[in-house]
Amino acid sequence: MGKSAKMLLIGNMMLFLVLFMLMERDRSLYNLRDKKVSPPSFEETILDFRPPSRPKLRYYRVRRGDTFPKIAQRCYGDKRLWRKIFEANRQTVPHQAKLIAGQLLYIPPKESF
Repeated sequence: MGKSAKMLLIGNMMLFLVLFMLMERDRSLYNLRDKKVSPPSFEETILDFRPPSRPKLRYYRVRRGDTFPKIAQRCYGDKRLWRKIFEANRQTVPHQAKLIAGQLLYIPPKESF
């Protein structure tokens, strides 16, 4: 018998020995093949999955004479939060005094800050 065949045989014997020792440690493994397993009942498989509610995107159409504090007061009930609206729209409104009537602003949800 060649050296590689002997090594393979020894490896297989070691594997068998390890499996035997594990099965001796936990006798319940012997009984797995005799055990009848029934599928779970329908009631057990029902999962109560509800995707997390996402805040709806809100937009505000600028009216003539609007300012960021006025819009914050109207949308959040607090004019001090105007910077949140301004920051969310900085790409379309580069300066806070540049609001144009008819312009659409994104209003971030109050929960996000």
